[in-house]
Amino acid sequence: MSLKSVVGHRFLDKLFKPLQKAGEWRTLVLDKLSTRMISSCIKMHDLIDSGITIVENLELRREPLPKLEAIYILIPDENAIKIIVSDFKEHPIKYKAAHIFFTEVCPDNLLVHLQSIRKYIKTVKEINIAFLPYESQVFSLDRASAFDKFYKPSVENSDRIQYMEKMGEQLATLCACLGEYPSIRFRNDSPKLIEFAHIVQGKLDAYKADDPSMGEGSIHKHRSQLLILDRAFDPTSPLLHELTFQAMAYDLLNIPNDVYKFITKSGDAEKEVLLDDNDEMWRKLRHLHIADVSRKISDEIKEFASNKRISTTEKSTMKDLQVMLKKMPQYQQELSKVWFLYNIYFLCQDCLTIMIVLVLKNHAKIQSVLLYFGFLSSFHLILHQILRFLTFLSRAIIMNLAHLGVPIAQDSGKKKMKPERKERNESVYQLSRWVPYVKDIMEDAVEDKLSNSMFPYLNQRTAGGISTAATGQAVSARFGNWYKNKASSDARDVPRLIVFIVGGVAYSELRAAYEVTNSNKNWEVLIGSDQIVTPKLFLEKLGTLSSI
Repeated sequence: MSLKSVVGHRFLDKLFKPLQKAGEWRTLVLDKLSTRMISSCIKMHDLIDSGITIVENLELRREPLPKLEAIYILIPDENAIKIIVSDFKEHPIKYKAAHIFFTEVCPDNLLVHLQSIRKYIKTVKEINIAFLPYESQVFSLDRASAFDKFYKPSVENSDRIQYMEKMGEQLATLCACLGEYPSIRFRNDSPKLIEFAHIVQGKLDAYKADDPSMGEGSIHKHRSQLLILDRAFDPTSPLLHELTFQAMAYDLLNIPNDVYKFITKSGDAEKEVLLDDNDEMWRKLRHLHIADVSRKISDEIKEFASNKRISTTEKSTMKDLQVMLKKMPQYQQELSKVWFLYNIYFLCQDCLTIMIVLVLKNHAKIQSVLLYFGFLSSFHLILHQILRFLTFLSRAIIMNLAHLGVPIAQDSGKKKMKPERKERNESVYQLSRWVPYVKDIMEDAVEDKLSNSMFPYLNQRTAGGISTAATGQAVSARFGNWYKNKASSDARDVPRLIVFIVGGVAYSELRAAYEVTNSNKNWEVLIGSDQIVTPKLFLEKLGTLSSI
């Protein structure tokens, strides 16, 4: 079962359905993260079937609905608690009663504020789902500021640790939701990453103390791993303009919240298409090289036409598709999905042409210089000569790589540890289809070949428990754990490799997780980060690390 399905079933079966009563309706009040979580894995008709009649934003003005009970799903913070309290202190009160579900552990000093409205509260639980299930094997913590908090030198260490605590809690909820208590591994060349790994271990131990069955129930569970990396291990992948369909679409087009909008050819209407796992055609195309996309769409059109006994040209084109749309309005919904993706494909081609023409623009120069860091070990010898030809801002962006832990000057001290890249014999589009470094790491991890010195275990589980541990007595993660003993029945009976990259994950790295899973059926690989980044966004984030 995919990550999105697991989370969707948790909400529907373990949260909404138990509250449902015949003939009663409720309103659903969400914060920013829970809005994205719910919308990513649950359809509106499923909410209606569960007794939800309206969905509202916690922070926006809401009309009183005193005859309805409200279900709140939110991050436990001071602002959210204040809003809930004010909802029941106002006259008239906003809702008849409250069912409050926190996405993660709520501190006691915040819970105490709910005492003043306790007569209205029917439920208070911690559901422990504080991550965004982005795709079937991809998750996000939805924290755009994590890059600055982790890498910016001006951030106070106490603030950084506090932020890492929040991220660690979110990662722990992912593992708890999946029923995993994984062995933690990390890149052993970053003090901050080591510190973060210990924080995550502490959070996992707390959930394990609360639910001893976590990580049990299968002979393979003890082999699951959580591999924590930072961006210093590979600053190249997020900078590359990769030529696979999903990476190109998000790199070159404006697709906020995975919704692509465009004006029809006649100019009289705006259309939109949602690019997500529910679209079978998108799943087939997203990881293909752009040169294969047109051929695949053409094959799909011909197959559709053959099934419906419609004649088409030998090489089905956009024109054939438009003709079919006009002639067969009864198949408009099916054909429209293909037409939307065909449209995105052609726009990607056009944008790529423009990008090549503008390749000498300033950002492209910066990218070219940055990419050399990933490929040329002696680049520091000529760096000072290259910097003379760039603007002050461009020089600052390049020098900011040092804040990620990337060596940009000759270092007479400890040599950075990095295993050699694998030799690959993939002949098709070998020069234009980038293989991210994380794919090598994933393959070595699932084949039990990953270097223990470069990527050591914080603890390593055995079939009978844990062989080595770096943590002390675990403290319970608290109350209301409706997820207990459920995840293992939903999952494939294979160990999981969960890869988390601090500082953003590239679309090419998402693709790698699927490829390794498909080539090694004995493991399931999940990958995630605080945010999914494009080359443009990653450059912008690099630019924020120093004061200019």
